[in-house]
Amino acid sequence: MLLWLSVFCGVVATLLFVFTVVGISRVQSITAMLGISRVMNFHRWAAAIVLILIIIHVAFLVIADPANLDLLNPLGGTAASKSALLGTVSLLAILWVARFRGQYYDAWRWVHLALAVLAVVGITGHLLFLGHRYVPWIATTAIIVFFLIRRWLWAPLRGRAYVVAEVRYERPCVATVILSPHRESRHARIEIMTFKPGQFAWVRLRRLFAREEHPYTIASSPDDNTLEFTVKYSPGSFSDKFANLTVGQKVFLDGPHGSFTPEKRDLVLVAAGVGITPIMSMLRTLSQQEDPRRMILIHMGSKPLFSDEINKLKKRLNLRILSVVGAGITAEALAGVLPARQRRHYHYYVCGPPSLIQDTLVALRELEVPAGRIHTEQFASTPPAGIDRHTNGVVRRDGRHRA
Repeated sequence: MLLWLSVFCGVVATLLFVFTVVGISRVQSITAMLGISRVMNFHRWAAAIVLILIIIHVAFLVIADPANLDLLNPLGGTAASKSALLGTVSLLAILWVARFRGQYYDAWRWVHLALAVLAVVGITGHLLFLGHRYVPWIATTAIIVFFLIRRWLWAPLRGRAYVVAEVRYERPCVATVILSPHRESRHARIEIMTFKPGQFAWVRLRRLFAREEHPYTIASSPDDNTLEFTVKYSPGSFSDKFANLTVGQKVFLDGPHGSFTPEKRDLVLVAAGVGITPIMSMLRTLSQQEDPRRMILIHMGSKPLFSDEINKLKKRLNLRILSVVGAGITAEALAGVLPARQRRHYHYYVCGPPSLIQDTLVALRELEVPAGRIHTEQFASTPPAGIDRHTNGVVRRDGRHRA
């Protein structure tokens, strides 16, 4: 019985490990369906559960036969046990170095990747060295290897190349980088990224083996021939390098990703600072489509980014604009804008710093707005576990809120 439970835990741990690799591989259909925050949170928790199941697997194995304790000796044991030990120690190390993610993000990112590779080598080696039932384990190994190659080699090679067409400085430390598709030759076909308003793309400055790559919201409309990214930057950051590229320089995009896209309902849009960027993509798109739906834009501060353009878009949209100065978002303030009979007719999109997200979620909960109608994208100073961030301290976290 104990031996059966040990094998069962090992099999479940293996399958869950496969899902952690697949989830982190930036599969567009998965990120568009679930949102990047759900995918990354699943990756984090699944890795911890895998480690717990491995420990239970070993414990039951030893209890069933104490002689198996010799398999934990790194200088002895079998090839399968040594590979398993390598994978387990690597997973433990991944959890341990996670504490340094916020302070030393770039260093943590590469250490995390190296340890993850060792974990993959150890776990797949353990499966293959077991010496029986090769077919399912070879298939499992093939899936892991396929998605690793897809993520780190195939996706960068087929990533779309764009060139800088213009850099427009919106205000101090905020710039809009406008990109045009790169044409390999005069007669070559141009591939334009197709995306939904509110989605984002990872940007890298080299096609392969880029030291840094960071996610930025696409601020332009999908109907435009160019892509616009509005970024906040600080000296020495990746965003600083991106915002100060010269016209003609080449960048590479991986995307689109994310589920922070408008439903076919009336919209309440809440934003602060550079959190207005996905909102701008929505407004620009809906304006071009002459969409008649009701929209309410609530922004923090007296004059948001793109205020002049927003006022122009208002003339073409059924759009109300409200400014919140000083105090945060409250249930009383929202109740004054949204009569009770109207609240369930809207979908709510909230983008900005953690304080804005928290205040708005609390207010909407007090107004009994269904959680399934609330969508958030967080621009924060500290990255949640497993989520890539801009080096200017901005984090993308998008998805549907769960109460």
